[in-house]
Amino acid sequence: MTIVVEGTPDPLTGMVADLGPLDALVEREIIDLFDHHNLNVEVPYFHDVMPTTENIAGFVLATLAPKIERGRLSAVTIIEDEFLSATARR
Repeated sequence: MTIVVEGTPDPLTGMVADLGPLDALVEREIIDLFDHHNLNVEVPYFHDVMPTTENIAGFVLATLAPKIERGRLSAVTIIEDEFLSATARR
């Protein structure tokens, strides 16, 4: 998974987003929800939506975007293998 956060770098840190809190957010909101789980059964959103790579990318974008503290989440790419991926953009 690739997450793109855009914005103006903080003048003190030089970063658009602090990667520590961003990693923790992704772990808590996405990885813990998906890892070793049957998405169709255990993730309510996917009860009625097929968990395709495209739909997973959109779900991750919609879930994380309002929770990003600095910057703006502009894209999420889910990578299936070296040749297949899907990107959701704002």
